[in-house]
Amino acid sequence: MRIANAPTAVADVCAGFFIVQAVTGGLSFSFTDHGMTLFCLSVTSVCLYSAGMVFNDLFDRKVDAIERPERPIPSGKVTSYQAGVFGSILVLVGLLSAFSISSIVGIATLLLTFLIFTYDASSKRFPYFSVLNMGLCRGVNLLLGMSVYADISLNLLALAVALSLFVAGITLASKGEVFGGTQNGLNGALITYVLALFLLIFVGKSSFSFPIIALLLLGLWLLLAILPLLKARNSLKAQDVRKAVKAGILSIILLDAAMVGGFCGIYPALFILALFPISFWASNPFPVT
Repeated sequence: MRIANAPTAVADVCAGFFIVQAVTGGLSFSFTDHGMTLFCLSVTSVCLYSAGMVFNDLFDRKVDAIERPERPIPSGKVTSYQAGVFGSILVLVGLLSAFSISSIVGIATLLLTFLIFTYDASSKRFPYFSVLNMGLCRGVNLLLGMSVYADISLNLLALAVALSLFVAGITLASKGEVFGGTQNGLNGALITYVLALFLLIFVGKSSFSFPIIALLLLGLWLLLAILPLLKARNSLKAQDVRKAVKAGILSIILLDAAMVGGFCGIYPALFILALFPISFWASNPFPVT
């Protein structure tokens, strides 16, 4: 399930919800009024993310038997049937949780489910399509949180594009985590990181109510995400690429917090940031990539 990554999925949907709620309803937030919605969004996102990881391993079982025989399915710890049933239950719970909020959130979840299965079953065999597909999964996950209000402006869509670009870069870098990276792949990842940053700054110039908070958090995001990537780009070693990918995935929480901080201020941003130590702690006993 890559359980250490689950808080990053929660960060996406919560960020989307906080941002669109601030844009459409002001900065007021009450756990009494909105707590159950956030909980259901989080359940939906975690279940679909985890299902995507389960089915990814299921579809990759023959490749993993050669490249990563220690993984649960090729090692025999989990059967293909068990993985399929478990993944299906996760998808079902996620969809039920989404439709309990509204039909629009449910439809957004169906789109996300389609993108996840497209990646797991086919698109990852095509290098550039897989990068785009994975990026879209994260962008739609952010939009999933926004779909509660169904009032998404072009600036909010641009935030989803920025997140998609960043995750596309992580996916591009991850192509070298088994046998080592390539200069072109890691350069491409660096370019997508920079494009994501420029897009966020462009949106922030006209939309951020708290630009200083956003800039500080964007700085933290860049430090965590780019430094390991630069090291991997210099060495091209598989272990450095894995560290860069891990740092990129964990730093999604910082990117989400930066967007929330820009629109909503420090307290909602701290709510998102609180997910980072959970993800970081879980990344030691559990694999991230």
